[in-house]
Amino acid sequence: MLTKYDRERRELAGNHSRSLIYFNIKGECSMKMYKITAFEANGEKILDETFQAENDEEAKKLGEKLLSEKNLLNKTHRCTSPSGKLLLFHS
Repeated sequence: MLTKYDRERRELAGNHSRSLIYFNIKGECSMKMYKITAFEANGEKILDETFQAENDEEAKKLGEKLLSEKNLLNKTHRCTSPSGKLLLFHS
């Protein structure tokens, strides 16, 4: 038998089927949304993505991996936390 918590969690996960959602012991979503952008020298935006990570350290690693995979590590880029903290920056 599903508890009210299980039903709510299942409904929430169903509404966000495109992304993984993790819950902490209190049943709160533990993933945060981070933003990464990269630019050409002329200011043209060449990357503008949002991704999820559990914390700032994981987001920094994921951001560097994403930039590396797209061969953008030497381009101007930044990665910011949900609170606006600058995690990665290169100009």
